[in-house]
Amino acid sequence: ENVASRAIQKERRRRCTIICTFICYLTAIVLLLLTLIAALNIAKQRQIPLQERGVLNTLPKIEAYIKSMSTPSQFLNKNSPQSRAFQWIIEEHVEEVVEEAEKEAIIIINDNIVESKEILRQRYVLAVLYYSLNGD
Repeated sequence: ENVASRAIQKERRRRCTIICTFICYLTAIVLLLLTLIAALNIAKQRQIPLQERGVLNTLPKIEAYIKSMSTPSQFLNKNSPQSRAFQWIIEEHVEEVVEEAEKEAIIIINDNIVESKEILRQRYVLAVLYYSLNGD
């Protein structure tokens, strides 16, 4: 009877091990599929033009924020470092700036920029410095 009971316990442990292994593999597959679906959604989102994403509503806010870091008169001269930095960010790198804003820290809630604008500030300040030192 003792040998039979040990054999039954051994069989139960073997079955539990099989079931646990199956559950672990199944969980891993589900997580892999969820990650793949998320990656595909991100890729799809990036293929949609900015206008259709509704992201360009943020552009006036980004422009206003950049212009708030300097005096308005500095933007009147199109060759000023501030103006050139502004044009560089808005005209040449707008998609990149908006994608960083989406990804990093600028979150739009009720049409207001809520979170950190540090990345945009750093980019603008460095661009002003570059153009102040006769870059490009």
